[in-house]
Amino acid sequence: MLIINIFSGKEGIIIKKHSFRSFSFQLFVCIFATSFSLLLVGLAILYHFSINATTKINNEMMEKNLTITAENLENVFHECNRTAQVAFSPEDALSNLKKSYGYRSDTYNSIQHALITAAVSNASVAYISLCDVWGNVISSASLPTTNIPYSDMDECLAYLDTLTESYAGYSQTWYFLASNPLQPSKYCIINMRQITPLNSTVDGSLLLISLSENHISAIYDFLGKDSYIMSQFGKIISAADKTRIGTSVDKAVYDAATKTTHNSLIPADNGEYYYAIFLPSIGSYLIVNSTNEALNTANLLTATIAVAILLFGLLFSMLWANHISSSMTKPLTETKACIEQVRNGNLNIRCKIKRQDEIGYLGESFNHMMDNLNDQIRKNNEQQALAKENELRLLHSQINPHLLYNSLDSALYLMTINDTKRSIEILEQLSNFFKLSLQRGNKLVTISSALAHVDSYLKLQNLCRMKNFHLNIKGDESLYQMPIMHMLLQPIVENSVLHGFNDNFTDGEIWISLEKKESDIIICITDNGMGMDEQELLEIRQVFQSPLPRGKSFGLWNISQRMKMYYGTSCSISIDSELGEYTAVSLRIPCRHPERNEGDPYV
Repeated sequence: MLIINIFSGKEGIIIKKHSFRSFSFQLFVCIFATSFSLLLVGLAILYHFSINATTKINNEMMEKNLTITAENLENVFHECNRTAQVAFSPEDALSNLKKSYGYRSDTYNSIQHALITAAVSNASVAYISLCDVWGNVISSASLPTTNIPYSDMDECLAYLDTLTESYAGYSQTWYFLASNPLQPSKYCIINMRQITPLNSTVDGSLLLISLSENHISAIYDFLGKDSYIMSQFGKIISAADKTRIGTSVDKAVYDAATKTTHNSLIPADNGEYYYAIFLPSIGSYLIVNSTNEALNTANLLTATIAVAILLFGLLFSMLWANHISSSMTKPLTETKACIEQVRNGNLNIRCKIKRQDEIGYLGESFNHMMDNLNDQIRKNNEQQALAKENELRLLHSQINPHLLYNSLDSALYLMTINDTKRSIEILEQLSNFFKLSLQRGNKLVTISSALAHVDSYLKLQNLCRMKNFHLNIKGDESLYQMPIMHMLLQPIVENSVLHGFNDNFTDGEIWISLEKKESDIIICITDNGMGMDEQELLEIRQVFQSPLPRGKSFGLWNISQRMKMYYGTSCSISIDSELGEYTAVSLRIPCRHPERNEGDPYV
């Protein structure tokens, strides 16, 4: 025998056939029996409880919740007293108020610290401000974006007078519908009190403790969206629905509410009933709509329950079976999608399967495999980068010996002809050059150090080769202390000397310009040597894209490779030249390189 289950899916109606002995049929029978039992229990419960009993329970709960909520609100308002005490509990806080106009910085900081401490101690406080008779205004929220609408006591009182809703309590006054300077689109309820230091002839200062309306409404908004606090003049000063703040309440609600000081049920003109309870601290009323949607739904539910339960009995088994199927196939589908992502090259994908069964183990194993794969790739990349760096260091080390033995040969020759002064000068410049070359193994040096390295190199060339090369530096001197890679400038200047100024030149000019553009530094090295024709210039530009050096452009290729390895894609090198006129090499490097600069010391 066969049973047919019909599922509605995205691809239309799917009909599956199951035999009586199959697991699907057994599950169907089990679910059907459960649904039928739930049907009987539901009917018994439905007819057992009447709408009147439900209404009674609802009203009792509402009255209790309203009483507790009113007590919580009162506690929040009374908490302002403790906040004021905390603000002036330090011994020097009150005594500082006796001082004359223009607080010293230590006095100002002392009072400011006391206000901040008081504001932090009370979660409902948005900010606290203190206005004294000397014209000082101190706030616990003196942020750049804070715009407190007063700068002295007179302006403070004038600002409070603009607030149309207020309540004068014992030794303090409450002001409503005040804008919150920290969040101008929101409101505050301000508690204003006078602070007068003992044994002081100075008039009292005004302490304003501003409570966040959002924090206050959060205490009662669980009672319903149509819940609010009404002032003694009938204006809504706080509401779960913020659009109602500042509007007037229904006249019938206002008249009935102002006649009571305890929890009571009052009617409105629209036929609904409200609960109202008086809040003596602020002279206002907490009002909540008593209409319960569950009561309105009960009658409709009673009329439709029979049809709903019949449909429930038919559909429950199919929905439950579909849920079981989805719960098993969904994680497998997610795992398949992850595997497809890996096939497409995304090695950062991970399965988000949170199960404690075999499918969860499969997802966990997949994630572990991808972690191991990424770790292996990272290690391989680090090894390759280290190998390239070692290779570049080897190439770098091959540059300096040429200058070393040429300089030593020149010094020895000068000694043989008794020109000791000049030979000593060569040795001094050679020592300085290698000191700047080594840089204690640092990868980064300052631009100032790199320029000194270039200057030392040119002086050696002038002394050893009887040349007269001049170095001219121009640009922003504030960039001299910026870090750059070691051995970036000297090889380019060496290229100018060896190739731009060949043996036919006895003198020459080299210009180094520094410029900052946005977050990059532009360094341009220009010589007035023999230059290059278009074909030679094109070949050198192609070398920058080559993985291996070619011809006499090894120095520039080495610099390009080192820059790419260190700065990545955030750097560039370019060259421009005109035959018989000049050659210019421009380097663009970032001022800071977040992946590298944090731990790299520089000189």
